[in-house]
Amino acid sequence: KELSFGPPYLISGQSLAVDTTRLPQVRSIDDLDGLTIGVQQGNTSRPIADELVAQGKAAGVRVYDYGSIRSALTDLTTGGCDVVMKLAPVLAELVKPVDGVEVVQRGLSVENIAIAVPLADQKLLSRISVAQAGLEEDGTLHRIRR
Repeated sequence: KELSFGPPYLISGQSLAVDTTRLPQVRSIDDLDGLTIGVQQGNTSRPIADELVAQGKAAGVRVYDYGSIRSALTDLTTGGCDVVMKLAPVLAELVKPVDGVEVVQRGLSVENIAIAVPLADQKLLSRISVAQAGLEEDGTLHRIRR
């Protein structure tokens, strides 16, 4: 009701990370019985995690403050949470320095990632869309996605 979105610059989805040393049997959302899912406050992973709990596929959801997502990854090794759910490209980068933690499942959702502007600022949206088209055409967005 308040924003207009440009064309998506990335199509991604939620993914699942786990400490495979502590929980080697967890390879997908089908292995979450009795476990707690860590999510970042305000993240699109929250409704997915809540739905898994409602379906009885997971025990609960632990919500981390927006700035505390790295704490969630540390909690994977201590049992503060059992798995973490977040957008795949972000989670893949976040787990790199954490020994034993890996992304075990991707594609839990399909999400169009785009720039939003106030409805009243269609001129800005047009400028963003033109610039984005240029970045797509010259291969810059492709390189960034990789």
